Amino acid sequence: MLRGLKQKSVDELLDLEQDLIDKVAIDEPWAVNNLIQLYKILIQKIPRDNENEHLRKAVIKSLVKHLIKYGTYLKTVVRKDDIAAEHCLYEALRFNNRIPIAHYRLGFLNYKKRQFSRALRHFEKAIELNKTNSDSEYSLNDLQQYYAHMYLTNSALYVADFAKKSLQSLDDSNYKNLPNYEISPFFNIISSTEDYLSKNAFTVISKDGKQYYCSKEEAEDLQDMKSKLICFFGDREDAVHYNRRGVELTINQAEILRYILLYGTKERPATMSDMRGIFRSRDSEREPQNNTFIRAVNRLKRKLDEILFPTDTIQSKPRNGQTGYFYTGEIEYLIIHRSDADFYLN
Repeated sequence: MLRGLKQKSVDELLDLEQDLIDKVAIDEPWAVNNLIQLYKILIQKIPRDNENEHLRKAVIKSLVKHLIKYGTYLKTVVRKDDIAAEHCLYEALRFNNRIPIAHYRLGFLNYKKRQFSRALRHFEKAIELNKTNSDSEYSLNDLQQYYAHMYLTNSALYVADFAKKSLQSLDDSNYKNLPNYEISPFFNIISSTEDYLSKNAFTVISKDGKQYYCSKEEAEDLQDMKSKLICFFGDREDAVHYNRRGVELTINQAEILRYILLYGTKERPATMSDMRGIFRSRDSEREPQNNTFIRAVNRLKRKLDEILFPTDTIQSKPRNGQTGYFYTGEIEYLIIHRSDADFYLN
């Protein structure tokens, strides 16, 4: 596929773009990889002149969007991969180094690996850029800003603790030791912050709109509940469970299901236009076909069939010339996701 893309002209690549966007929306395997490669080749082929500068910037913006949105799933369409995510985030920053959410995610990935110096730099950069960021698509939400400060504080304390222990290892009386801050209340921030982040790692939303926080272990235990649909956005995968049966979902399927559950009503069913974060062309004048949306929902329903969930609870109804979907609400559900998650469909 890559070799074939390189042989195409700019116009041919632009014609192929919408077809690949549609395939990404319905989760065709490797469609994201192909689309990302198409954008990279386009950037190389578009002439660097004033006449094409607008097109070049638009293609770079689309490339960055797909690197950030789908980078975690670059190896497969269902399993999250931290290495792929890190690579794609750095690549996105190579084209646009002022993306708060990219630095935030890189900070979190490095914090998980206990690479606290790198985590500190990324959280600091995320906070700094968020103050002046004009692109709301990549801004930190309120909770992410709060978490960024908490992670930043802990990263700095871990770095300070490492520096102190390294200095002590010199065992030279000619050097003055740092103060014994382990006994200071400030150092307790590490344990108290870790405890808070652990106990509030996941958010649970019920059908009646109630919301509460829980730990990762508590969130995973909820997947075994009977007689409720559990839509779970986990660290390694997104999945849906019903009566202790479960099936993995792609990022698009999980977001579509979440949106229909939360916002689709009989009076105002959710349409493709409501889900522009998935069903949107780079060129606003080239709208994707309504059939693409219908195919995506049908694929989601087939996944729900696998766990014997009654899919007739998700019904369709026309709205503004498009097919819309809503949830009848007959079965209780829980939506469980990381508390600092950001969704493209809100």
